[in-house]
Amino acid sequence: MYTRNLLIVTLLALAGLFACDDDSSSNNANNVNNVNNVNNVNNVNNVNNVNNVNNVNNVNNVNNTNNLNNLSPECAALVDGFNTGFPVGQKTRDFYLKLPSGTAPAAGWPVVFAWHGVGDSAANFRGLIEPQVNSSVMAFIAITPDNDPAYSMSGLPPAGIDWDILKLDDGSADAELFDGVLVCLEQRWGVDEDHVHATGFSAGSIMADSLGVVRNDVIASIFTWSGAYLGFQNNKDDLQPAMAGGMILWPAFETTNKYAQVIVHGADGDASCTGPSGCDKYTVNMGMAGTFVANFNHMGINDAGNLPGAGHDVIHCEHDQGHTVAGPGVTAMVQFFADHPRGTADSPYSSGLPAGFPAELCAHVAGTR
Repeated sequence: MYTRNLLIVTLLALAGLFACDDDSSSNNANNVNNVNNVNNVNNVNNVNNVNNVNNVNNVNNVNNTNNLNNLSPECAALVDGFNTGFPVGQKTRDFYLKLPSGTAPAAGWPVVFAWHGVGDSAANFRGLIEPQVNSSVMAFIAITPDNDPAYSMSGLPPAGIDWDILKLDDGSADAELFDGVLVCLEQRWGVDEDHVHATGFSAGSIMADSLGVVRNDVIASIFTWSGAYLGFQNNKDDLQPAMAGGMILWPAFETTNKYAQVIVHGADGDASCTGPSGCDKYTVNMGMAGTFVANFNHMGINDAGNLPGAGHDVIHCEHDQGHTVAGPGVTAMVQFFADHPRGTADSPYSSGLPAGFPAELCAHVAGTR
């Protein structure tokens, strides 16, 4: 975590300057020249542009930041709320940032990136994650990005599925967004590098999964509802139409950081997705190319074997609520993230699942190592 010494030194220097100044008034600073205590500085123009600092006693509060003069413009511009125009390569991106209250831990704040499903928005999906930022189990910074419309399924071949998740052989635009936001969070509020997590639903879960591949050294653990690792051949083979698998180019799943993951999905259902009680499929009409079908039940079961086969512990959960966020909820997600920092290869859940993971839905699957 970057320190805030520069801000403290600046403020102490100002305190000495004000103490030695004999001028009696200032039109813009409430007689700031006579102020002998920087706690009473109300005019930021006379405080070397330390924005919004009214009391140095609050400098360690998460809502106060390092000297903004020393930051890149995009980092200095971040706010608690909706951020627009964040530069990523030649484009700009939008996302919601939600800060916890209180003082940052010595190691910095944990961070959770939440990726929405197709047709959803960050404005909606953030409502799932943000209410938990002050969790007593693990307070964290929540980041909920909006997708880049350039990665829609409208083209042939499609550029993406709301996210840049089909062709990762040449990099990932959304992983670059992930990188840039983390840099700014570290500069502004401090990041616990052992607690950077990803979650999502449907295509957003595939996005979270992709970070486990292309940012394996950064991700601590992952929690997904109805996701898939599209690089595994058994998942490619399950997509319909058959040519869909040929549109996917992911790097080989060769990980050194054996993070743990929760994989949650719905039931299989019949061919028409009418039974037994709602199935976990996503379908979209691709015109002359046919109907694209992703069966997240099949791919979830596949990945509950794929990941352990590659050395990753998995908590595998299956509900009967169809293609939706169901089963273990956000409270369980936060508990899982708290219990699985980066470097946790052997899940503590191997000896028994906590209450948020019902035994009738979930089971621990040990990684092969």
